Amino acid sequence: MSNTDNVLMVLETDGKGGTERYCELLASHLASNNTSTTFLFANSTQEKTFRGFPILKSPGGFGTATQEIVRGKYDIIHMHLYSSFMLASEIFAKCEIPTIATLHMPYSQWNAIQRWKWRRACRNVDAVFGVSRAVVKGLNGRNISDISAPSPLASQWFNASWPSTPNPTERSELNVCALGRLSKEKDWPTLYRAASLSRKPGENVRIHHFGEGEQKASLRKLATALRVPVVMHGNLDSDQLLPALSQMDCAVLPSRFEGMPLSAMETMSLGMPTICSNFSSAPELIQHMDSGIIFPQGRPRQLAKALRDCFDNYDRMLEIGNRGKEHVRNTYQAKYVFKTYIDQYRNSADRRSSKHKLVRGDA
Repeated sequence: MSNTDNVLMVLETDGKGGTERYCELLASHLASNNTSTTFLFANSTQEKTFRGFPILKSPGGFGTATQEIVRGKYDIIHMHLYSSFMLASEIFAKCEIPTIATLHMPYSQWNAIQRWKWRRACRNVDAVFGVSRAVVKGLNGRNISDISAPSPLASQWFNASWPSTPNPTERSELNVCALGRLSKEKDWPTLYRAASLSRKPGENVRIHHFGEGEQKASLRKLATALRVPVVMHGNLDSDQLLPALSQMDCAVLPSRFEGMPLSAMETMSLGMPTICSNFSSAPELIQHMDSGIIFPQGRPRQLAKALRDCFDNYDRMLEIGNRGKEHVRNTYQAKYVFKTYIDQYRNSADRRSSKHKLVRGDA
């Protein structure tokens, strides 16, 4: 792509979740390839920039942004949307600019009405990618890519070290990393119950949350009822997060669903033994008992057995963690996972410049 290429990245909100981190990494990678990125949010924001990148201001969100988009001479519109995907796809189809959508939430997790909206939206865009193959399972059409585009690791994770603390058995305490939003879909109560079940007399399982969310108060109440010690660290910047993670013994992600679990990828990249529930995309990241541990979602007794292994067989868990680190660091580099987009942008731009009619999907 030439250095005049300009991508409009469309999100629903200026938040602190995995989708926003994904788009920040993508924009940074595009910048290294002489491609500029501007952000547009469905929900208006007072900010002028997003993680250092310009924001296209539109008082009514993308619903009133058509003229600004056309004047901006964008080469590609790249959507990362959820409930507003159908509306946005219909609006942007009028701009006569190539459109790409990346889906971050599994299609199967939506209700029937929202699945119908996503199918309709997919017909309006030129290419649809999922952050995992599980995300687009159930969607059909010529424009639905069979190549997944998972999030890469940010550079600081490649340079980070994880000096494991002494064996949990020696100090009778297990520090568990819970990295992610305090939201219902993460199913943190399963971890709490597992922590309560896994400990023996004189032992302690301490859960460390790194994230914020609407479930914070209810989780505190559950922790008190189960007598499970919990530390709420909140959202930390990477220069604070990485030192804090160095004190953890393992990581657990008990989610009901994940598009592609960036938080698990990050803890694995450190060599930290990582335990995930069997959400649909988990097998794309973890080979059970080789690069990580997978347990049945919502089954605290099964998760408790994995936590018990951290007490009773930590050397084996460290071996699993090291294999997970090798797999993630070798696989999830931006130059590999985002090449899909570079190729698609170039293909769409070439087709437009040669005045070939873009073929929409038939999902």
